Amino acid sequence: YLVLEKVGSQNIERLLISPKGIVVRDPHSNVSIQVTQECDAELTFFKFHFHLRFDFLEANQGCSSRMQLTALHAATSSSLPDEMFKMTGEERAIELIRQTWRNCPLNADENTALKNIKQLARGKFPSLF
Repeated sequence: YLVLEKVGSQNIERLLISPKGIVVRDPHSNVSIQVTQECDAELTFFKFHFHLRFDFLEANQGCSSRMQLTALHAATSSSLPDEMFKMTGEERAIELIRQTWRNCPLNADENTALKNIKQLARGKFPSLF
């Protein structure tokens, strides 16, 4: 991931750029994002903005980006509330997954992201599974 910061006259705008891929947590609780290793592959990414007032990440690129952010929160969650969100990663993930509700079928990318969230929550967060 990459964090960019724009310092203006009064507002500081921060942006987190993350590759689109499968979020993986290893047995040592290290989190990574798996992307294709093909040399000619076209990699895509998501831009997450930090809210200026409340300082939390916003996914403004649609349902797919919100699901990627949900997977990141689920993968990095602990039983202690995060200082930035004042809630656990699981609670934030539930909040984000509720925001993705719509009355039409998921596309292939969104379905893959939802399966990734379920896999990350398996055995740890029954409310997300």
